[in-house]
Amino acid sequence: LSETVTDIPYSIEQTNAIESTSPLTLVQSGAGTGKSTVILGRIQHMIDNGIDPKKILVLSFTNNAADNILDRNPNVNSMTIDKMMRLIYMENYPDHQLSSISTIINSIDIYYDQKVRPMTQQQIDFTRQLSHILQRLRDKSEYTNALNFISDHTAEVIDVLDTIKQTSLELQGIICYLNMATLKEPVETQTEHLIIDEVQDNSIAQFIYCIGYTE
Repeated sequence: LSETVTDIPYSIEQTNAIESTSPLTLVQSGAGTGKSTVILGRIQHMIDNGIDPKKILVLSFTNNAADNILDRNPNVNSMTIDKMMRLIYMENYPDHQLSSISTIINSIDIYYDQKVRPMTQQQIDFTRQLSHILQRLRDKSEYTNALNFISDHTAEVIDVLDTIKQTSLELQGIICYLNMATLKEPVETQTEHLIIDEVQDNSIAQFIYCIGYTE
């Protein structure tokens, strides 16, 4: 990108971030110090230097933040991280309805009852173990254990979700993260330039996903 002159009195540090040509730029600053101003300046700088705004994706933590970007720059793609994961997930698993973890646990108990369907001992053991992992995720926020378990049994977990036709915010985040390289992306999330706002406010699942997505 070439250097441009703006009417806004940016500081030296803000100007460096706005006009950075690095493939990855990190901005750290306290509340109320102008991070959003820098993001808006960065977007305008990119557009002024010939970048198609439709190839810029801004991910925010809240709907209000995402809507603010769109109000200022209606041609860029701006959404929450949850919405992006939801769009990608639904592109690949359109039959999975969003539910709570408690509802999913109850559904597993209903669908995988020996009185309802014949099951092997392996299926019985697996669904019990999956329900236990989900209970710990719900009650103890044991995200890492759930991530590791699903990583080791991705196909089996997807088969269960296909059967009950449900997923949760946590599960769709994990599945999107683990299958990032192979999942189809909808047009709305395809981008060449990525800006992530308020990374520190994201959940652990969102933060880990963003790191992998950026890479």
